[in-house]
Amino acid sequence: MLEVEAKFTFTPEQKQRLIAGAKFLKHHTYHDVYYDTVDYRLTLQDWWLRNRNGTWEIKVSRPGQERNWTKRVVDQYDEITDEQSIIKKISLPADQLTADSLAANSYTPCCDITTERDYYQHGDFTLVFDEMDFGLTMGELELMVAGHDDGDAAKEKINQFLTAYGMSSDGSGAGKVVIYLQRFKPDHYRALQNAGYLPE
Repeated sequence: MLEVEAKFTFTPEQKQRLIAGAKFLKHHTYHDVYYDTVDYRLTLQDWWLRNRNGTWEIKVSRPGQERNWTKRVVDQYDEITDEQSIIKKISLPADQLTADSLAANSYTPCCDITTERDYYQHGDFTLVFDEMDFGLTMGELELMVAGHDDGDAAKEKINQFLTAYGMSSDGSGAGKVVIYLQRFKPDHYRALQNAGYLPE
């Protein structure tokens, strides 16, 4: 599956308009720990390895996607949740994916965030409203599609949805992890700037 998403900021009034036409699905609390090497081997490829509430996942940027996050309208990632597939993807010389096996191969936590998240369904879209434990709020509009061939059409549908509500994608490239790195891990953030993902 391919996740196509757009991040957005919102006012309380905009949130009310969005959820007025949506169905509340659920509330979750997520504890995410992201991992990378000391030379940022994963994130400098726009790969994001995390453990969320005990479950491993890696989000891998779609080939050909705009490198500069500030120029993207939407993000497109392949999501891999099978642990053996993740081990193979990151070339981890281990039989199991654990914090210990990662640490033994120079992977350490680079980001630790707890998020209170509300989900709404709006037609084919999932609306997500997040409140993070370090004082950040943001929204995401998500659309899951079968594969890469559907990515461009999904981007257009997302743009049309946001436009209909008088909104647009945040366009800052600043998802919650990037903002966390900017605030708490400036060396990591500068490495992403130097690699062209973020403006200087």
